[in-house]
Amino acid sequence: MSPKNYFFFKPKFQFIFKSFNSTSVKIFQFIVGFLIYCLIFSAPLFAEGTNAGDILIQSLSAKAQGMAEAFASIPANEGGVTALQYNPASIGFLNQREISVTYKGGVFGDNTGIISFGSPLDFLAAKSSLGNFAGTLLYESAGDVDFVDGAGTKKTVNAQKDIGFILSYSRPLLWENLTLGANGKILNSKLVENFSATAFALDLGAMLKMGTFAFGGSVQNMGTALKYNRTNEYIPFAFRIGASNRMKWFKQPTLFSMDLIKQRDSNIKANFGLEYIYADSKFPIAFRSGYKLGEDSGKINFGLGFSLAKLKIDYSMQVVAGTENGHFVTLGFLFGGSGDESSSRIEKNPPQTQTIQPKASPRSAIKPASKSTPIPSKQPPSQKPKNR
Repeated sequence: MSPKNYFFFKPKFQFIFKSFNSTSVKIFQFIVGFLIYCLIFSAPLFAEGTNAGDILIQSLSAKAQGMAEAFASIPANEGGVTALQYNPASIGFLNQREISVTYKGGVFGDNTGIISFGSPLDFLAAKSSLGNFAGTLLYESAGDVDFVDGAGTKKTVNAQKDIGFILSYSRPLLWENLTLGANGKILNSKLVENFSATAFALDLGAMLKMGTFAFGGSVQNMGTALKYNRTNEYIPFAFRIGASNRMKWFKQPTLFSMDLIKQRDSNIKANFGLEYIYADSKFPIAFRSGYKLGEDSGKINFGLGFSLAKLKIDYSMQVVAGTENGHFVTLGFLFGGSGDESSSRIEKNPPQTQTIQPKASPRSAIKPASKSTPIPSKQPPSQKPKNR
C-alpha cells in the first residue's frame, strides 16, 4: 500500500476499530463460544434413531411459516411471541404483552392448535429489569385411522395425539441488544389411544441485534426420549443458526432472513424468508414468501399479514406437490406493556436531536402594547421656514 493510500484509509480503519470496542469483542466471543459449546455438548444427540414428537419443531405461527421458518434471528417484537419456537432469546425483545392463537390444517387430515402468551415482567419491576417470559400450549391430532386390537376387533381411533407446554424466559445480558433465553418443554404423546409417553426437553438460545442486522442461534429439544410401552423414540433434536437484515425496497420496509438447520435424522438444510410491507395505507399489508432448501416436500411457502391497530391477522400456505396444501391462520393481539412507550425495544432510546433556537433580537424583546393601551400618534416634526 502506498503512503498516499495508507493516509487515506487510516482514519476509516481507526473508526472501525473504535466502534468495535472491547465490550463488543467480549460479546462476540461469548456468542461464538456459547454456540460452539452447545454444538459440542449436543453432538451425542445427533445419533441416528427414530424420531417422535414433531410438534416440538413445527411452526407456531402463520408469519413464520410464510417465511419458510427462517426465524432464528427474528426478535419477538417483529416476529411475535411465537418466535420462541426457533430461538428462546427472541422473547428478550418483547416490548408489550401479546396473545397469539394459531390453527393449522394439515395435508393428511391432521390439525394443530397453538395458544401463546408473552409479556415483559414489568408488573414485578418498573423497568422490566427481570426480563420477559412466555407460555405456549400446543395440541396436535394426526387424524383417525382403522385399528385392529389383539382380540381382532376393528375400530376407528385417533392415530396420534400430542399435547405440549412450553415455558420461556429471556433477558438482556451486558448489552440491551444481546439476549439469552431458555425454553422448558413437556410433551405427552398418545398412540392409537392405547400407548402413552411423556418427554421433557430444554432449548437454549442467543440473539444479537446490530443496526439493521440480527444474528441468532439455538439448540433445540435437548431432553429425554418418548417411551411407548417398550419402544424408545427420540424427540427431534436440532441446532439452528440464522441471520437477518432490514432494508428499504421501493421505499417500503423489507426483511430478509436465512437459517441453517441440522436435525438428528437429516443433513444440513437452509431456509430463506422474505417479508415486504406496504406501509403507505391505513392498514399495512405484509407480503411474505420463503423457500426451504433440502426439504423433500413443502419447499415453497407464501403468506399475507394485516395489521389493524393492536390486532394482527396472518395467513400462510405451504405448497406440497401431489396432495393438498397446508394452511395456517394466526390471530395476534397486543396490549399493555412498555410497547405503548416505544414501537421497538431495540431502538428504545434513539439519539435525541437538539433544536437550536435563534437568539432573540433586541427588537423581539419589546412587548407589543395591548389593545387597551392608547398608542400615541406620531406627528411629523414642525418644519421651520427657510430664510430667504
